[in-house]
Amino acid sequence: MKKIIKRLKNSRLIQLLLACLVLLIFTLFYFFYNQFRQAQYLYVFGPVLKNINYPDTPYYYAPYWVNDVIRVNDRDLSPFGSANAVIVDKEFVPGNYLTLLVKVRTIKDRSGHFLFRNKPLAVGSVLELRFPKTNVNMIVLSMENKTPIYKYKILVLDTIFKEIDPWRTEMVPEGSLIKNNKGMTIAKFISKKISLAELSGQNDRGQRVVTIDPLKRDMDVRIEILVKEIDGEYYFQDLSKVKANQSVFIPWNEGDLNHFIRSIVEVKDVSNKL
Repeated sequence: MKKIIKRLKNSRLIQLLLACLVLLIFTLFYFFYNQFRQAQYLYVFGPVLKNINYPDTPYYYAPYWVNDVIRVNDRDLSPFGSANAVIVDKEFVPGNYLTLLVKVRTIKDRSGHFLFRNKPLAVGSVLELRFPKTNVNMIVLSMENKTPIYKYKILVLDTIFKEIDPWRTEMVPEGSLIKNNKGMTIAKFISKKISLAELSGQNDRGQRVVTIDPLKRDMDVRIEILVKEIDGEYYFQDLSKVKANQSVFIPWNEGDLNHFIRSIVEVKDVSNKL
C-alpha cells in the first residue's frame, strides 16, 4: 500500500491533475470575485407584460392570479442562492395592470452597459424575472441608482363624448371610484351632463347647420385622476400622457371608457400626502 501511495505521489499525471484543479479553483474564485466587484444595484420600474398563452389580452396585462402570488420582498434567486432581483414595491389596478419596482443586481461591462443574467438591460428592454411562484416579463420604464421619488398630482378634467349610444351614458354612475391595491383612489367619476347628439354640417349654400340625432347622445363628464409628473408632463398609469385634446383610457369598474380631454380644470399637488 505504501508503495502504491508513493507511486501516486510521484506520478506526473496526478501532479498535472492537481495543478489543473488548483488552477480551476483559482479561476472560479477570480471570476466570482470579479463579478462581485463589478456588481451594481439598480432600481428598475415598469409594467408586467401579458403572457404569450393569452394572445387576445392587452399588451400590458397581468391576470389577477399572477398578482395574487407576487409579494413585496419576493426574490429572483441564482443557482447559488444569491438574489438577482428583489421586489421593492408593486401596484395593481383594475384592468389587470401590474407595475413592479425591482432592485436588480447588474454587471456593468467595459463599455458602460448594464447586464442582467448576461443580457443587456436598458430602458425599453424586457426584464425576465423568476420568482418563487411565478415567472413574469416586465418592460423597463426607468432605471435609477436609488429608490425613485415621484411627484404625484390630482388632475380635474373636463371630458366629452360625442354621438354615443344611450346605454353608454348610464354605464358609469357619478361617484364611481377606481382604487389600487394600496387603497389609493386613482380615478373618480365626478359628474356628467347628457344631451341629444348634435351633428354639425353645411347646407347647399355653405352655411353651418346643426341637426339633432335622437338615437345618439352627447355627454360631458368631469373626472379626477391621479397622475405622475415627469419632466413637466402628466402620466396616468405610467403610460398614458394626459393633456388637452387627447384621449385617456379609464378602466372603470363598471366598464371601460376612452375620455377625450377638453380641458384640465385644476391641478392639485398631493406628493406629500401619499
